[in-house]
Amino acid sequence: MFELIAPYLFLLPPFFIIRKKHNNFHDLIKEISKSWLFFWSYYVLLGVSILIFIPKNFNPVFVFTLTLILYSYLKKDFIQTSYKLFLNQFLIFMLFFIISLTNEKLQISGDTIWSFVLSLDITVTNPNNIKFTLLGHRPIALPLISSLSVSAFKQIFFQFNIFTFLLLFFRFGSLLFNMINKNINNKLISFIAIATFITSPVLLSLSFYWGNHLFIALGFLELILFFDNNLKHQNNIDFFILSSSLIFFRREVFLFIIIFFVYFVKKINKNYSLITFLLPIFWFLNLYFLEIPLQKSETLQFLLISLIMILFLIFYNFVNIRIFYSKLFIFLVLTAAHLVLTYLYGFTFWEIFYKNLLGLGGWGIIGTLMLFAIIGIPLIKRNITSLTTIIILTFQVLPYVNDQSGDGWRFGFTSSFNRILYYLLPIIIYEFLKEINNED
Repeated sequence: MFELIAPYLFLLPPFFIIRKKHNNFHDLIKEISKSWLFFWSYYVLLGVSILIFIPKNFNPVFVFTLTLILYSYLKKDFIQTSYKLFLNQFLIFMLFFIISLTNEKLQISGDTIWSFVLSLDITVTNPNNIKFTLLGHRPIALPLISSLSVSAFKQIFFQFNIFTFLLLFFRFGSLLFNMINKNINNKLISFIAIATFITSPVLLSLSFYWGNHLFIALGFLELILFFDNNLKHQNNIDFFILSSSLIFFRREVFLFIIIFFVYFVKKINKNYSLITFLLPIFWFLNLYFLEIPLQKSETLQFLLISLIMILFLIFYNFVNIRIFYSKLFIFLVLTAAHLVLTYLYGFTFWEIFYKNLLGLGGWGIIGTLMLFAIIGIPLIKRNITSLTTIIILTFQVLPYVNDQSGDGWRFGFTSSFNRILYYLLPIIIYEFLKEINNED
């Protein structure tokens, strides 16, 4: 019984190390969400650093303890000891705890098994060739987190994923309600929300799927809210640390982070760009020099990923030609790339895109609404440079740049198309609502 409940102790700190000020449930969820993301970002980056520089001494529990000490020290000014706040935080945690206990089994796949094997492997104190090979097979972040409960209690860390989904559900739900409630009746909102949710089997399944997309979805949501709105506190280092950690959950994330940086260039302090990309560069270079292949692909891909990030940092910090940071320029470059790719390969991946959204991917009404948002809004608002458009064009480049992506872009529920689109979904909906509400 103790081993069943004990892993939840690892989930406690982010719930109680939050900012002092909050006015309502929405604000409290927002602060817990950010604390959750920042805490586990610290853990991932510390874990990756140890794996790079002192792999023989890697211990997940030690990394967790170090994260707790460091994060508590840095956030000591934010910790609130109010009885009312503590009770609210505790009640939310217990709610998540009870829901988690009722969902002891998540959806799993071959990707889940590989990640779990990696989480077992990195707990080995004496690294070997098998271990180093596995480091390149799957992204390292989730196995690092799961290795905590594997090392301490010999079980996979399903609870982390469930808690992440619940935070995403409450955070995004409260945000949507506030945005939609400006113009539409509450009952209509509830009806539409329920209808879309129950008609999207892929959304339900992926919400209880042991994978990287849940943390990325929550992370992207907070990043877009920060980059888009937070002009007064744009130097908050935590958000750049979060950006860095997301790259370790899925490799293609670095492309979306680059898009964020270029799209919001006027709102981002360039001096902090190193925080985001420096450790991922070291990590992928480390995998390259260890001669670790990327799944079925060549080791060279890790070098290319590192070089892209290095070149971007040089460009971003030293090239000040305005046109390169123009939203219209980004759109035209991506459009030109798609014209070339379409000429060379046909419309294969665009066909998979809309067929999956129209039903084969299990998106139900949400798929139809997303297609309307992606295609209809730029036409209605006469704005072809919305973040949604840029993100989708970037998303559709991915099948061409990775030898493995072609296997992942396929018809049906099992396509990795769905998992990537899952973490893009919150920011697409957010951008859509901004457009129809005429918000700048």
